[in-house]
Amino acid sequence: MRVNRYILLAVAFAGPSIPLRGAESVEPSRELADRFERASIEYNVPRDLLLVLARLGSGFEDRGGAPTIEGGYGLMALRRNDWNGDSLLVAARLLGVEPERLMIEADLNIRGAAAVLDAYAAEAGIDRGAGLEAWRPAIERYAALDAECSALFADEVYMHRSVGFAITNSKGETFIVAGGAGLPPLDTPAVPAESRTLPEPLAGLGAQAAKAPEYPPATWDPVPACNFEAIQNPKAFVVIHMAEGTAAGARAKFKLCSSYASVHYVVSEAGTVWQMVPEGQTSWHAGCYNEPSIGIVHEGFSASADHPEALYQASAALCRYLCEKWSIPVRWSQDEGEGILGHADTVPVCGGQAVDPGVGWDWTHYLELVRGSRRGPQLVSAVSRRTHGRNGVWDIDLKAGWPSECRTGGPRQLIVTFDGPLVGLSGKKGSEVRASSGVVQKVQVDGATLAIDLTGAADRGWLEVRFPGFVGTNGLSIDESLSFGVLAGDANGDNRVTAADYVAIRAMIDCASCPDRARCDLNADGAVNTSDYIVVRGRMGRSVQ
Repeated sequence: MRVNRYILLAVAFAGPSIPLRGAESVEPSRELADRFERASIEYNVPRDLLLVLARLGSGFEDRGGAPTIEGGYGLMALRRNDWNGDSLLVAARLLGVEPERLMIEADLNIRGAAAVLDAYAAEAGIDRGAGLEAWRPAIERYAALDAECSALFADEVYMHRSVGFAITNSKGETFIVAGGAGLPPLDTPAVPAESRTLPEPLAGLGAQAAKAPEYPPATWDPVPACNFEAIQNPKAFVVIHMAEGTAAGARAKFKLCSSYASVHYVVSEAGTVWQMVPEGQTSWHAGCYNEPSIGIVHEGFSASADHPEALYQASAALCRYLCEKWSIPVRWSQDEGEGILGHADTVPVCGGQAVDPGVGWDWTHYLELVRGSRRGPQLVSAVSRRTHGRNGVWDIDLKAGWPSECRTGGPRQLIVTFDGPLVGLSGKKGSEVRASSGVVQKVQVDGATLAIDLTGAADRGWLEVRFPGFVGTNGLSIDESLSFGVLAGDANGDNRVTAADYVAIRAMIDCASCPDRARCDLNADGAVNTSDYIVVRGRMGRSVQ
């Protein structure tokens, strides 16, 4: 894979906000919340407007001077950006402080934002008794993006004010906007999609690519030709990003040639989807994964503890479509095998400092949504197979009856069968089968059955075997793992070596047709006899740890 230019869309900064799905109530701390009250009164700016801008600007977290994707700094994301946004400098002048202090001091940042909005409102002649809708000119000016994206940013402000929220930051401070009816919805396009003027550099992509998105629910919103490569490549990965800011900011950023960055799709917290680069072509979002991957950027921050359900639902529907169209396995690929990656998962291969989508991204929930009602291969049977001298192959059932391997030397070969044919993701650096101890020496696939050769599995422990290198014919990964105990001498299967194992062996002596004789031939010599008593005696008192 050839390395291309890319953007690190995430930076490490302070921690999570309260979960937005099924959150438990948290006793609020008033220290920072009171600063919004004071700034609102001091500058006659609506308190809820300040709170919504902080939610969009930082998720109420200390970003340590790191900019948002809009070029915003501090709790309120005061702007110093490529669209001539200067609210950071304006606030510094109005408060008589250095811009660097505004970037890192929350109290000053809140007051600075209120002072800027007060100045914008005065210049626009806003009637402060007319309600929040009258503040739209000031909000769009505060957004400081291109005209369309600034209007979208204002729509986002009104949506969050209308719906309301309760977010607790990493310091335990809770911020509440109660919500209210009658305000404009999120993502109302400032310019109808069919009337937009498309960037001239995309004229050579053909009429279909220039007018309609490939994913039908999306809106076509192309980046200029300076920010992607119009070269068709097969796709084997979907890469999940967080924007570190708003959907409006992401869309505006990727249209700047100076950003040297782009993604295929942007998803807002409200579930709106925009396509910015044709899927088969190369956007610049994930370093050495650029060519074989499709990038999805999500509105929000990596430090958030959770994300809105509407965002998960919309992104999962998009991801399902992409996986089906491009035959990408539906699995969280942390081993470089084909599948769905977080941006942070590319760092071991490509380098960089990406941390997104962050610890708050619920991979289990997301993959369940991507799969929908479909399911991956289900484990039907598993046996541990050993050759017992001249008597040939004897199996121990690991799924029913005796869930442990009790023969000396541990498991040598596992025969694992699923409910449908398997497809191997060969040619990747990640292992096709992984065991929690020992070494997987060889794996053979025959339809729905895997023959796995093992050596060196640890005695007196639980062995977990996973199958990251295989998917079903529908592209879905194997969610199940095989887990069983390894304890030499445990003839009766109670995960301990005691006198009861002598009793089990005695019952099997000279019983050539007994189905459980493999458990009692502890030394695998082909006969249940006094030599197996010796195995028990030498391991008396041991148990699976």
